[in-house]
Amino acid sequence: MVDTSAALSRSQFTTPDREPADSVELYLAAPLTVGILHTEALRGGHRDLADAVEHAHDTGLAAALDYLSGAALLKVGHHTRLRASRTSVGAFEAGAIPLATVTHLLVAARDGRVLGDVARPHHHLLLARTGVDHVGHEWPVDLAAVWAAAPAIVSCYQVALQRSLADSIGVRWSQRGEFGSDFPELIEPDLTGYLTDYERVVCRPQGAGHDFWDLDVAASRG
Repeated sequence: MVDTSAALSRSQFTTPDREPADSVELYLAAPLTVGILHTEALRGGHRDLADAVEHAHDTGLAAALDYLSGAALLKVGHHTRLRASRTSVGAFEAGAIPLATVTHLLVAARDGRVLGDVARPHHHLLLARTGVDHVGHEWPVDLAAVWAAAPAIVSCYQVALQRSLADSIGVRWSQRGEFGSDFPELIEPDLTGYLTDYERVVCRPQGAGHDFWDLDVAASRG
């Protein structure tokens, strides 16, 4: 239901019955050494370590969604598009926006093959292009603001994941870019020696006919 008592301060995400037909797919992935830790934990029979990785992955998602809820606003009423940028001038309000999330530990190639060489934890966020304001009117989502927020969304995910693993199992992290990675990697346990054994692979999109935004790539370019 839509809250008609007052305008929302932040957008709320609603869970659709099916993936939104008209959506933008946002992609978030864990550092490669996190997937290596998960794989080695299962191979060694350490289910508790694998559970800690999965919990941290979900904790990161919650932090990313919290930030996204403040960035994904509705473009209400008439908007004037600025030629020199992606932004527009007009009123922006929070609203109710359908969002479907899909979480994987393994990636699937474009041909559907699941790559089981190592875990590559990631999330697919299918964000609808339209939402509903507090009085029930539909408006487009300000996707330009979502794109601009990519570095912050990724940072929220990464920081929450890192803190969760540090608190639960006492890991330590490298500095960003220290081992050629765009994001911190695990140095205790030191899994950086495996980085050359595996490559970053992006899972195939969850649907067809919509834009696919790899937020990690967008953040590294920002």
